[in-house]
Formats: sequence, structure tokens, C-alpha cells
Amino acid sequence: MNIVDIFKEGADISSKNIVIFAPLFIVMILMFILSLLLFEFGIFPFGFMGGFAGGGMGMYSSGMPYSPFSFLFSGWFIVTVIVFFIMEFIAYGATIGMASEAEEKSSTNLSNGVNTALSRIVPLLLGALIIGIIVGVGIVLLVIPGLIAAFFLMFAPVAIVVDNMDAVSAIKRSAAMVKQNLNDALVFFVAVVLVSAVFMIARMAIGFVPFIGHLVGLILMGVLSSYIAVVTVKFYKKLSNKAAVETQA
Repeated sequence: MNIVDIFKEGADISSKNIVIFAPLFIVMILMFILSLLLFEFGIFPFGFMGGFAGGGMGMYSSGMPYSPFSFLFSGWFIVTVIVFFIMEFIAYGATIGMASEAEEKSSTNLSNGVNTALSRIVPLLLGALIIGIIVGVGIVLLVIPGLIAAFFLMFAPVAIVVDNMDAVSAIKRSAAMVKQNLNDALVFFVAVVLVSAVFMIARMAIGFVPFIGHLVGLILMGVLSSYIAVVTVKFYKKLSNKAAVETQA
């Protein structure tokens, strides 16, 4: 299987359906606005690297004292993180749904994507939690086990949305699909890592620019996540079709 063609076709689908980038773009913009309010303008009682990249107006950079009620704000911060976690996976699910629809019908829309994600929100969040724990533990164990776990579980979110699977079944299907197509899956995974590395380097380079650098960096991550979702859906469907043909034969 030509992995380069998968990425080219993913780029073609994305360029013809720009709306695919909308869900994660919206979430990234909301994250930027909230982080700006909480950290840059001192609403949250902690500095954040003295503001964005050390160039902002966070509490510590302005010399304002630590608040004795900071634990209340830290609790609010945790709630905010949870809310954005949920929003991000709704957005990711919507992106997968839109990518699948665009791949099948050559067009898609935001409403269909959001409706698809909301209909699969419970298995999506449960799957994200399970995968996060597995990969997280692996990362703690000298990184490599985490990468291996991510490799074998990379199709789980797609299986949840595209094939309406529950979280556990999707995780099992992802692992089985990778095992059955080990060489192609490995090349694809390495390609995803390399593309992600390019975006991360670009984000780090622009991140030193106060304010704008942080915004552009978040937008880059939204674009990256959306594009990776598109090519993963494309690759997943090709492997599924291949398995179906082999079964019939």
C-alpha cells in the first residue's frame, strides 16, 4: 500500500472540504481566549511563564502576590481542563465523522460532523480515557512502551465513530488491524510522527513571539490534528476494505 498516496488523498479531501478543520480550530481558539483571560491578564492567580513565553502580564511577572485562595482557582482550572478535554474529543469525533463523510460523498458539513460526534460521545470519551491511561503509563515507562501503545491503538477513535463500536471493541479492533497490517501500519505511524514533528518544530519556532506566537501555535496544532484525523480515516477504510476482500476470497 502506498502510504504517500494516503497522505496526498488526505490533503486533497481536506483542501476541498475546509470545514473539516472547523471543529478543532474552534476549540483551539476557545482555549487561546480562556488561557489569555486566566493567565495573561491575571484572572487566574498564577503566572504562566510570566505570561506567554515570558512576555506577558501574568501575576508573577507583574509582581502581584500569591493569593491565599488560589486553591479555589486551581479547582476551577481543573474543571476547565476537563471541559476542554470533553470539547476537544467532541471536536475530534466531529472531524473523524466529517472526514468519513467527505471520503464517501466528496463533501461534508459541520452539522453532520457534530451530530455524529455527539451520538458517539460516551464511547469516545471512554475510549480516550482508556487510551490515555494506557499510553500515559507507557510514556512513564521510558517512553517507548507509550509509543508502542499509541501505535497499536491509533485506529480506536476512528472505529468508534465510523463503525459505531464501543470503546473496548474499538481498541481490540485497532490492535488487531495493526497486527494484521504491521508493515503498512508502521510506515503510516512513522509518517504521522514525522509530519507531527514538522508542525511541532514550527510551533516551537513561532512560540517565542508573545501573544501571536501562542495563537498561531494552537492553530497549527488544530490543523495538524484535523489532517491526521483525515488521513487516519482514509487509511483505516483502506485496511477495512482490504480485510473484507480477503475474507470474501
